[in-house]
Amino acid sequence: MDNPPTGIAYLSTFLESKGIRVEVFDFNIYVHNNTDDSLKYLWHFENKNFWRNDYTFDILKQHINQLIDYAARRILDSNATIVGFSVVDPKERITIELIKRIKEKIPEKIILLGGPACSTEDSRKIFVERLPNLVDAYVVNEGEDTLLDILDACKKGKPLENIPGLITHKNGKYSSYSPRPHKEDVDEFPFPTYRGFDLTQYTTQSLTLEWSRGCTANCAFCKIKGLWEGYRYREPENIVGEIEYHVRNNGITKFTVTDPTFNGDIKKLEKVCDLILQKNLKIKWFGQAIPSNRMTTELLTKMKKSGCYKIEYGVESGSDKVLRNMRKPYTREIIEGTLKRTHEVGIPIFIFTMIGYPGEGEEEFQMTLDFIRKNRKYLTAVKSVNMLHLIDDTDVYEKREEFGIKILDEAFRHIHWVSDNGENTYEVRKDRTKRMLALLKELDIPMLETNLKEAKEATMLALEGGGSEPSFEEKFDFFKKQIADIDGTLYHPNPESILSGEKEEPTQMPEKTVEAAAQAPQPLLAKPERQNPIYSKIKRFIEERKTVDTVHLGIRKSELSHEPLGSWVIKTPAESMCYGGKDNIMHGENARAFLGWAGIVLKTPGTCFEKKIDLVLKIKIWDNSFGQAKSGPIKIFLSYDNREWFNIGGVTISGHQKWIVYRFSINHQILRSGRVWVKIDDFENQKLGFGKIISTIGLYIE
Repeated sequence: MDNPPTGIAYLSTFLESKGIRVEVFDFNIYVHNNTDDSLKYLWHFENKNFWRNDYTFDILKQHINQLIDYAARRILDSNATIVGFSVVDPKERITIELIKRIKEKIPEKIILLGGPACSTEDSRKIFVERLPNLVDAYVVNEGEDTLLDILDACKKGKPLENIPGLITHKNGKYSSYSPRPHKEDVDEFPFPTYRGFDLTQYTTQSLTLEWSRGCTANCAFCKIKGLWEGYRYREPENIVGEIEYHVRNNGITKFTVTDPTFNGDIKKLEKVCDLILQKNLKIKWFGQAIPSNRMTTELLTKMKKSGCYKIEYGVESGSDKVLRNMRKPYTREIIEGTLKRTHEVGIPIFIFTMIGYPGEGEEEFQMTLDFIRKNRKYLTAVKSVNMLHLIDDTDVYEKREEFGIKILDEAFRHIHWVSDNGENTYEVRKDRTKRMLALLKELDIPMLETNLKEAKEATMLALEGGGSEPSFEEKFDFFKKQIADIDGTLYHPNPESILSGEKEEPTQMPEKTVEAAAQAPQPLLAKPERQNPIYSKIKRFIEERKTVDTVHLGIRKSELSHEPLGSWVIKTPAESMCYGGKDNIMHGENARAFLGWAGIVLKTPGTCFEKKIDLVLKIKIWDNSFGQAKSGPIKIFLSYDNREWFNIGGVTISGHQKWIVYRFSINHQILRSGRVWVKIDDFENQKLGFGKIISTIGLYIE
């Protein structure tokens, strides 16, 4: 949720560089931003299996059906003849639902699937079984050149089956597969520009960077080697050129390097740091790295100066025996030296740990606990405490007999396995994970992720046994309780709060009320990393309105980033709060924009009746031709509960865009809920085209 998907950004930029028109729709962020607050935890690491389990997903699907319908309608209304999906586990089932609805209405649309969740025959099985003959082709591994060949074949009416890097499945049979050789020079692919993405929809004002493809390591529990051939590092000049582009064009100064290890080529890493310093780029960046003696004090110092503000190291275990079994290219001694040097130059350290790997007995586990105690002073946080879950297409799963692993339950094979000697069981792994978590709590080390409760969706099956069939409401209430049921011993802080030194309470399910918000301390005001160009326009707009005396104006930049305008206090979302970004927001119950608290965090609840709020909208519409202005009448609706809608007026849009101002009174519904939604629709369902609420501003008049 923090950043737009890098893979889609690479593919769209590549196709645009070839003169092909592309439209991007991040379905994942759309569903996240538009779903009920009580379901936001579905995107937490511990809850990903709720998407994988048929029973729990069926309950979820009933709640988000309208969102899936809207996404399907948007795709159906587009002129695109080819629709590609980049699928990442565990979002297979929701992707299947969307494809069904597209193919049901327009079977001629060509459906392509790619991404990690369909890169192997085993991972494609769910699509083959549930979408028989509905997926036209699967793109395997690197997709840029394969996509280009697909588009050329479709244009010329040629079959897809013989294209390298692509496989089809028709009438129960796969076509022959010819792998596409990876390009040695990854700089031939243009870096992503993120044109077409609404960057304000994401939770952080940052972007991801891909410095390399592949990995220098060969860990037995990881599938990177199977996805990427070899290891290919981009040229430092190209990497820094991308950083410069995003600083200048997107106003971004914070970056996450998504490589499995950004230090796979030490010389190029050092050159990247040199160029950042030479160009005086004031940025912050972090990523994952391998502990190595080549991470010298000199290099680490240079990294810190270039903006590296934390490093995540794949430590995994404090036992050399277990590290060898994992095929890690380092020892405990190398890890400890790397942590010490990194700490000494002042770079915060986050580490990954893994519990229950084959070969780990009680003695080896105690070595890991001892490692944590001994190196506590170097650790800022533990990124993850994870039991080994078997992943398809990894060596530890595909060659499990060699690792002494027996599967006990095929349906839950990634969790329910045991070692040949019977000592490494699921219960043992759970117990060790809890002991590790208890140690971290004792040592006051923050912990961000654990898969300890990843299988808890199985408890949903308790609803099926005995008695009458529970109602959907009963199922959904139980569903939400299971999502919210995070172990009180677990600590899920925001990584940024750890780095800033602020102590955070354990994550809780959101329970916002106007009264609670009124009594809550005001947020810390801080200058956002990116200046919003609409600030000055809004300020002039307010100054020109003679009826306004005192105004609380708010523009949400992110959860923690705000900027005051003169004497005005930030309280109200704006610009970023268009439901679905550049979506078609006409003709639908889902076509709405959430205005958050709408500028009315009430100081004295119960005394605000008859106070006035100005609702300011800036609306832009297009017809179905790219970028062409459209004119016509629209209606504006308001809702206090996202269910019952009130038509507050209409206006005719002429040309590209228009400012609209509506004044309305605070009533008991706003007072009770503290929330306001707005949507636009056209008169008589004329289907004017694509609409966007560019800006929304709530002005609270005291």
